[in-house]
Amino acid sequence: MTSIITVPVILCGGSGTRLWPLSREHSPKQFIPLLDGCNLFDEAVLRGRVVCNGQKPLCVTADAHKYLVQDGLGALGVNGDILVEPVGRNTAAALCAAALLLQQKYQDAVMVVLPSDHVLDARGALQDAVSLGVAAAQNDRWVSLGIQPDRPSTEFGYVEVGREHGEMSGVFMAKSFAEKPNIKCAQQFLKRGWLWNAGIAIVRVNTLLDMVRQHQPAVFSRCQAAMKTTVAAEGFIVPDDKKYYQIPAMQIDRAVLEKSNNISVIPFDGKWSDIGSWGAVEELADEVKGGNKVSGDVTVEDSQGIFVRSPHRLTVALGLEDITIVDTEDVLLVAHKNALSGLGKVVGQLKGDKRPEVRENLRVARPWGHYDVKASEPGYKVKCVLVRPGAALSSQFHYHRAEHWIVVKGTASITADGEEREIGVNESIFIPQGTIHRLENRTEKPLELVEVQTGKYLGEDDIVRIEDVYGRV
Repeated sequence: MTSIITVPVILCGGSGTRLWPLSREHSPKQFIPLLDGCNLFDEAVLRGRVVCNGQKPLCVTADAHKYLVQDGLGALGVNGDILVEPVGRNTAAALCAAALLLQQKYQDAVMVVLPSDHVLDARGALQDAVSLGVAAAQNDRWVSLGIQPDRPSTEFGYVEVGREHGEMSGVFMAKSFAEKPNIKCAQQFLKRGWLWNAGIAIVRVNTLLDMVRQHQPAVFSRCQAAMKTTVAAEGFIVPDDKKYYQIPAMQIDRAVLEKSNNISVIPFDGKWSDIGSWGAVEELADEVKGGNKVSGDVTVEDSQGIFVRSPHRLTVALGLEDITIVDTEDVLLVAHKNALSGLGKVVGQLKGDKRPEVRENLRVARPWGHYDVKASEPGYKVKCVLVRPGAALSSQFHYHRAEHWIVVKGTASITADGEEREIGVNESIFIPQGTIHRLENRTEKPLELVEVQTGKYLGEDDIVRIEDVYGRV
């Protein structure tokens, strides 16, 4: 008998506005340490390897996050495929594209769909549930894991559990689905024993494609057309962007599952959280000071029911009650817990004002590494730059700024106006405004340097690329 191939499919989309200011458009919550250095994407990848017997993952992500995924896999030492959506088209397109890619590779396999922004234990209950789901999926069934709710919530979808499959103990028929109901409906669902639909699913590749083809033929045909002309570059798999834009944006539950009669549910009673709010983060915080939850360098006095996250500096909370404080390097959030539901509206207003704090953290990922903005004032900006071994910035020049580079670790290979030189630790170089230049790390160790920009305009769009190994313009 041929062994079943199970592939973890890690979904890496979303902007996580409910966890702003830590989570932002270009660095959503799954890529940042929320508590005690925990990175949710890393945890999802490792979880997938556990439940899929070490099979390398297929990560589905957006263009804005592809380097975060690549860096994450590299740091874990995991060899995985990265499918980059040219534009977000919701989960129906993402899963259809993933299935088409896996079909080319394996003919058929079982996809274990794992969102990258959840907290759950990969041992015990999850392994048992996935093993049971893989067996049930052989009968051409989509198998969802249902979470036992502990409260009525408007943040999750719900699934109504029907009778148990006669041939398979622990697997139940799904009677109906409901997407993010109002609070009254959520209360009724809780009383009736409905489960949260966590987005964790097990399904054969060919089963999923048949379901999409039957219920959403436009999604299937256009996704198929986009995947026929994929481009492989920099270790990424990218569908045809023009054809991918034509795919209808649809959520898999409403587009396919609600219309299908081959959906099963396995109740999951293990540890689970989607960390979808600061309240959820607070629940997971370990350190308690006088009944308050804290993370980082925090002193609390005469306060009750507060949550403070302050990893960068000392924060003192005095005489407060039911307050959430989140401190980042460039934004301080102070909110009453009852008001946190309005955080998305505030982020929307800031986005309308084109505030950069909505889009980017001070650490910005690039294909060659990353940089951290340490200071930014009119006339100058200071960055700490890391260039990975063997990586190179583009050959470029700037109309409005000059740059000073000071090497603090490693060796930099620099070309400026056609002349090459190497500089090491404690050495520096000045790049005048308008000079064509390139920075490379030709060594096997990371290169770290401090960059000081000076000029009247210091925007990231003041880069004129002459040549770039990553194909950027």
